[in-house]
Amino acid sequence: MNLKVAICDDEPLAIDYVTYHLQRWAAKKQSVLEIATFSSAEEFLFAYEDNKDYDLLFLDIQMGEINGVELAKSIREKGESVQIVFITAVPDYISEGYDLSALHYLIKPVSEEKIFAVMDRAAQNCTKEEEYLLVKVDQTLQRIPVSSIMYAESFAHYITITAKSGTYQVRENAGALAEKLNKDFVRPHRSYLVNLRYVQRISKTEVVLDDGMMIPLSRYNYQKVNQAFIQYYKGQYDNETF
Repeated sequence: MNLKVAICDDEPLAIDYVTYHLQRWAAKKQSVLEIATFSSAEEFLFAYEDNKDYDLLFLDIQMGEINGVELAKSIREKGESVQIVFITAVPDYISEGYDLSALHYLIKPVSEEKIFAVMDRAAQNCTKEEEYLLVKVDQTLQRIPVSSIMYAESFAHYITITAKSGTYQVRENAGALAEKLNKDFVRPHRSYLVNLRYVQRISKTEVVLDDGMMIPLSRYNYQKVNQAFIQYYKGQYDNETF
């Protein structure tokens, strides 16, 4: 596997540390990594304008004039889907990062084990062939990347699909739509389908998404949805600090 990785950190020693462990991961997995390093958000943005084909960005939060969260917001506002891993010495900004669909948050000092776990997950995401949902909206066929769908809500004979690219109203029922989607989707309530990729937390009565949207969770479906959520992230966040 070939992966293109960027590291953006204003501490040279931190860059060297992450680079070293990425190279060890690549040797262990027999993968090829192309690693580019940047000492500021401004430097990264300048280079990113010309070349956006990075698979993964390790991003320090506490930097100079533009911090890591602001840089990530700039990337997401342009609709870019590069996987972002925040690295920080303090957890203060983590709640903000949830809105930016970050792959992970690593608290300094970062162990090799945690870097390896993040790389395993990033590599797995890159090997997944993108699936698309074909829908008819206002008599026009549109293709929506399944991974970009956050949730769908049904109203009578129609469903409103909310994705990263916008909302789409289609004539469909929840059961039929569920059959077209993959195992990353759960049904917390008879009127909703939710992509586990965008779930921040689950309570007894609701599913909360990264953007703060609260989806009702029925008592009947709680156990199934909770187990699916645990399984989806199984092993990814063991012993992590958030």
